[in-house]
Amino acid sequence: MAKKKKALEDLNLPRGYLSPSQISLWKSSKERYRERYYQGKEGFKNSAMEFGSKVSKRIETGEESDDELVELLVQGGSLTLYEKVEYPLTWFTPNGVKVFGKLDTSTADYKKIREFKTGKYPWTQKKADNHPQTQIYIAGVY
Repeated sequence: MAKKKKALEDLNLPRGYLSPSQISLWKSSKERYRERYYQGKEGFKNSAMEFGSKVSKRIETGEESDDELVELLVQGGSLTLYEKVEYPLTWFTPNGVKVFGKLDTSTADYKKIREFKTGKYPWTQKKADNHPQTQIYIAGVY
């Protein structure tokens, strides 16, 4: 017997949309996904993730951070910012699933997009090109 295709309303998306972080967590651990998005448990955090949150907040709000390294990155010109900063992007897949993400920064015409990664291990261009977040944002822009 053929498996019946689920209707979009049956997807029961916890936030009503999918995001790159939701997709990544689902792919790595369905149990942790359920705990975070359905049960509201706090997600995994480490010092690199906390630093990334500080950088993101600094870029989004423009308010100075109490973290000297964050200020050095932002004020020292290590982070290239374009016209759009922490820009919300929402679109629908061909089958109607809502997708949401926030671009760290992009030009007004989206020809240049930058995502800042502050993790423990450096990113290569190949890793960035193949990362689901990059691919999802490209699909949303075009």
